[in-house]
Amino acid sequence: MEYLLKIHTKGSEATYKIKYKNHRFHAVQHISGKVNQQQHEKLLMLAPQLEQAILILQHEYEGRVTWEPIVKEQSTYTKFLNEYTKWYEAKFNVPVIIKASDGATIKWMISNLTKVAGSEADALVVWQLLFSKWHELDEWYQNQTDLLQIKKNLNIILKQLKHGKTSEQTNRNAHNVSDDYRQKF
Repeated sequence: MEYLLKIHTKGSEATYKIKYKNHRFHAVQHISGKVNQQQHEKLLMLAPQLEQAILILQHEYEGRVTWEPIVKEQSTYTKFLNEYTKWYEAKFNVPVIIKASDGATIKWMISNLTKVAGSEADALVVWQLLFSKWHELDEWYQNQTDLLQIKKNLNIILKQLKHGKTSEQTNRNAHNVSDDYRQKF
């Protein structure tokens, strides 16, 4: 987690970025402004060893110092990967193993679903919809759950989800009708 530490006292203002890893202090970086020597010496007091101590310091230094959590927006890639992981683990109750080739597959999915949907946000909605309606696919496609398999079958999967699946019996009936038609000639 990262915080912007803003110090506002006695005519001086300064901003620092404080980084915590596993809720323990990791680094401090000067962003802007100046502090006097006394404030500089107390800087590490404002960046406690344990992240939970920030709550105590916020009350103690109220009005003079603020800690603002830095919230990072997830990339589209991460959102796509998270959706797949969440769906896979819920479906099979085992953790998914992501291979190196799966990264390229996710990028390909983003690119092509964006073309279909019009924007990355809409592509993510299509991706989520694909998993929420997975049970509506033909049984064979329902068993193709690896990212590379989904990529290879994406056109068919999208078509089935949009227009519904056709049963094997319907295909046979259509074939028989065409055979009957040919036999009449």
